[in-house]
Amino acid sequence: MPRRSRRRGAALEEAIFDAVVDEVNELGCDAASLEGIALRARIGRMSLYRRWPDKTALVLATLRARLPEAIEADAGAEPRERLRQLLASMFDSSDRSAAFLLRVATAKAVAPATDPVAAAVRSEVLEPRIGRLAAVLRAAQTDGLLPEAADIELLASAGPALLFQRRLLTGARPSAADVRRVVDLILPIGGRA
Repeated sequence: MPRRSRRRGAALEEAIFDAVVDEVNELGCDAASLEGIALRARIGRMSLYRRWPDKTALVLATLRARLPEAIEADAGAEPRERLRQLLASMFDSSDRSAAFLLRVATAKAVAPATDPVAAAVRSEVLEPRIGRLAAVLRAAQTDGLLPEAADIELLASAGPALLFQRRLLTGARPSAADVRRVVDLILPIGGRA
């Protein structure tokens, strides 16, 4: 029987991240264990401890490795199209990765601000993306497409929240039509809401 070659470096790390995604998707963030992750990755638990001090650090590393970068919308596009680009990009990751983010974010939604995974979800995933949406909405407000009194921060947060809720309710990635409908709510056709 041929000997299986030992995985190292990036190949081993990818196998571990795959195992974290599968473990969290199946059991949830809190119930996932280093033992279960090691078993799924077909490695010894000490291989995990050599790289990460605990489950929290491993979940954070997986979160950072598996999420797409926050994109910049096409600066030449009109505001509604820019909003569509930004909102759609939040769901461009594979279904497994999107499910992983959803499980982690849901588990940590009511966690205290000091929880390191919850803080990372907020600061590294949500805030950069909501900040880009807010910038587009501020520009639309300057152009007279939104009232001056519009709450830009609330509107920027509403789009992702509605689409994540849609994902929770349907189990499917939001469609282009879903994204268009959310943009129509945030920035109505014809200007001022």
